[in-house]
Amino acid sequence: NLASEADVRAAAMDAELFLRGHQPDEYKRLGRERREVEQKLLTVEGRFSLAFAKAPIGMVLLTPDGRITEVNQAFLDMLGYGREEFTSRDSFFFTHPDDIALTRKFFESLQRGTSDTARIEKRYFRKDREIVWTRASAARTLAAPPSPGPVGPV
Repeated sequence: NLASEADVRAAAMDAELFLRGHQPDEYKRLGRERREVEQKLLTVEGRFSLAFAKAPIGMVLLTPDGRITEVNQAFLDMLGYGREEFTSRDSFFFTHPDDIALTRKFFESLQRGTSDTARIEKRYFRKDREIVWTRASAARTLAAPPSPGPVGPV
């Protein structure tokens, strides 16, 4: 999370001030830098959140084990679920049984790091049990835990 990165940087700056003996000019400069960094992080995080939410293609953020952490409206619409109903299950619940092994290999290849991106064609079940064929793409994130693992359009 970018906001928590700002907290870590702020704590580092505070520690630096303490070690320097609380020099007033240095404190003011570091305080300005801290506010600038926080504002930039919030701007970037806001842009990503807006792009994710408004994307015309389905997108999901998952943990490496397939737990759903975020989903956009396009993906919910594609499968016919509400947000709470969807995020209360893992991604394998929606995956066609014949594609579960393929999907596990897909996630494993990202976790091994042999590639930072992967693509597969797979089937999902809609809420009405109709089958939807998709091309799923994912990218491995390098953020520190507990951030999501694969992310990508479907």
